Amino acid sequence: SQLKADIDTGEKTKAICEQKMLDICRQHFPVQLTNLITIPGVKERDATSIIAEIGVDMTPFQTANHLTSWCGLRPRNDQSNHTIMCRKITHGNKFIRQIMIECAWAASRQNGCFFNKFSFTQTQVRKKPQKKVMVAIARKMLVCVWHILTNNVPYMDSNKQM
Repeated sequence: SQLKADIDTGEKTKAICEQKMLDICRQHFPVQLTNLITIPGVKERDATSIIAEIGVDMTPFQTANHLTSWCGLRPRNDQSNHTIMCRKITHGNKFIRQIMIECAWAASRQNGCFFNKFSFTQTQVRKKPQKKVMVAIARKMLVCVWHILTNNVPYMDSNKQM
C-alpha cells in the first residue's frame, strides 16, 4: 500500500515536471519545438528532451558530426591495415543517445518516410542487425536535428520532395 502510494506520487511529480518542461519550451522556443516535431518519430516529449539536453544554439557544434560525436552516436574508426578492429559507437551523452534511439524505433515504423525505407533496406536487403540499423537511424535523425536547429527550418523528407 505504501509502495503504491510512493509510485503514484512519483508518477504525479514526473507528469508535473514534464508539463513544466513543455510549457518552458512552448514559451521560449516555440519555433524550434514545432520544427523538431516535424521529424518522423519525434513527438513533443522527445522534442522537449532534445532541447533540454543539447539546447537550441548549435554554435558549439561546428558541424553535424561534432554533435553526433558529442552524443556518442558516431561510429569509431579503429582500423589498421584495412582491418576494422571495433565497430562500436563512441562514448557520449547517454541521455540524448537513448532519446534518439527511441525516436529511431518509432521513425522506422512510420510508413512512407525515409527512415522506414532505410530500415527496410538495411535489415531486409543487406541483412544487417536491427539494433545497429537503429543506431544508424538515430545518427541520421540527430544530423537532421542539427540542420533544423542551425537553419531554423522544419524537416523535409527526401521521399516527399519529389
